[in-house]
Amino acid sequence: MRRPFGFSDIILIDVRTTAEFDSGHIPGAIHLDYQAPDFSEKVAALDRTAVYLVYCRGGVRSARAMQIMQRMGFSRVYNLQGGLNRWQADGRPIVKPVVDSSSDEKQP
Repeated sequence: MRRPFGFSDIILIDVRTTAEFDSGHIPGAIHLDYQAPDFSEKVAALDRTAVYLVYCRGGVRSARAMQIMQRMGFSRVYNLQGGLNRWQADGRPIVKPVVDSSSDEKQP
């Protein structure tokens, strides 16, 4: 999959809640909820040599997550300024889950 901006080595991290992530996210993003109790543990398992672009809805949580990652030894981590709000305002795509309407049908 081609990453945004044409950089194939960037790993996108969405640090919003699960409900926010499920409502739509940047294509190819992985989900690590900043507010989850195991956030630091999950971050610690990531490759510290990779390049990360972290985002949330507006940029506050991702800036905090980026600081945590930097304190943990990640040197190539960046915050997507303006977050998903800016991403969408710029007309860039997001992925939304496909809803299976057949599962909503009541059984007799």
